[in-house]
Formats: sequence, structure tokens, C-alpha cells
Amino acid sequence: MSSTVTQADLRLTYLRDPFAIESIDQDQVIEELSTGVEEDPASRRLGRRLFTDFHHLVLASDRYGRSLAVVGARDGSTPREDFLLLETGFVKPSLRGRGLMHRMIMLILLRASADGPVPKIIASRTCDGPWFRMLRSLASRLDGCSFFPQLDEPAVNLATTGLAQRIARQLGSGLQLQISSGALRRGCPVFAEAGATRMALARDPLIDSLFAQNVALSDDILAVLDLRAGTEEEVIDRARTVYRKR
Repeated sequence: MSSTVTQADLRLTYLRDPFAIESIDQDQVIEELSTGVEEDPASRRLGRRLFTDFHHLVLASDRYGRSLAVVGARDGSTPREDFLLLETGFVKPSLRGRGLMHRMIMLILLRASADGPVPKIIASRTCDGPWFRMLRSLASRLDGCSFFPQLDEPAVNLATTGLAQRIARQLGSGLQLQISSGALRRGCPVFAEAGATRMALARDPLIDSLFAQNVALSDDILAVLDLRAGTEEEVIDRARTVYRKR
């Protein structure tokens, strides 16, 4: 299954059918996204996984068909619930801060809901501050969404925390989830070697402090957006609101 939505100079293409995804030239997409990018080039994020490994792929392109952004996701499940796992994403620097990735993620929810239950849980493991900031910002735009980890909230949402623990267990054996920070650790942390660098900073003191204090080079942060408090109709309406806001 694939569909394309064209709006002015922006085209969003959602692909779910494996054969449709296979027809995408991944190398060309990466090259177009990396053109003119000096820091955190797309090849660092998008070259680690084949597009054909994803269950959902959204591509953003301009009127000439040149790639502007991409997000790839897989369907996951715990013994109690299904979730959408965002595994990769990249937006050209010139379009960052405009909510494009928010819209692309909401497009996945809306298109997925046409084939079955709407995904009410979105998860992502990341070592990238800007990606985490984007997810946290998305949660704030979705009424009734509980976000994990709760960095600046005094009361712990036990339901969402328990959900995060179940998701962490599905992401790999031996992973330890630190509830206070969301850090996923593989036992003994591996600290940065001399000269080693991380992805770009989030330019948010709270988030940058989180990554600096809790994430070694071998670790990730688990982010979870929990929309289970809403009905399917409410989740779809909220997704449409975010998707339509430009």
C-alpha cells in the first residue's frame, strides 16, 4: 500500500507495501538529503538500516521529486499491547523547526488506522538529542498524551512507566531501563573515548543535561508517547489536527 499527498511545494508519500518500498532508491534518497549538510549527515542515520526492513516509510519531497525528509517505522508488540517503533528519521536542516517530522509521523498513524486499529503507542530509542526533543514536542501537541521519561513532572505516571518497561524488554535482552531518565543500558556503560563525539545537541538545557549525564556512547534513551487514554476517534482527530497544521 502506498499513497501520496501533494500540498503546494511539498509531497508526502506513505509506503507500506514491501514491493513499493523496495522500488525506492535508498542511496539516492540519502545522497539528496546529505547534499549541502555539513553536520549529522543523513548517511549516519539512514545508512544503518535498509528501507525494506521498515513496515512504514514516509518520504517528503519537493515539486521536482528531490528528497527533503524521511521517517521509517516498524510494528512492535509487548505481551499486552501493540506499539509503533520509530527507528529512523531525518529532515534537511533548512526545513527543521517547522513541524514536518510531526506531520510525517501523524501520517503514519492516519494511514495505519485505515488498515486496522490506530496505533496509540509510539516509541523510539535514540542517542540523538534533537530527535528526542522533537518527540517530546510532538507529545505536547497531542492532548491527553503521556510522555516517558517524565523529566520535569513531579508525579510519575505509573501506567506509562509500566508500558515503557514492557517495551524495553521487547527491544533486546539484557537491556536495563532507568526509570528516572529513560536510559537503556547494556549492563556496564561504555564511556566516550578521547575525540569521540555524539550527535548534535538539542539546544534544550534539560534534554542536553539528560543525555550528558545518563547516556554513554553505548546507551540510548527510550521515549514513549502514550495515547491510550483516548478513544480511537479522539486519537485520529488529534493526529489530523497536528498533520493539518502547517
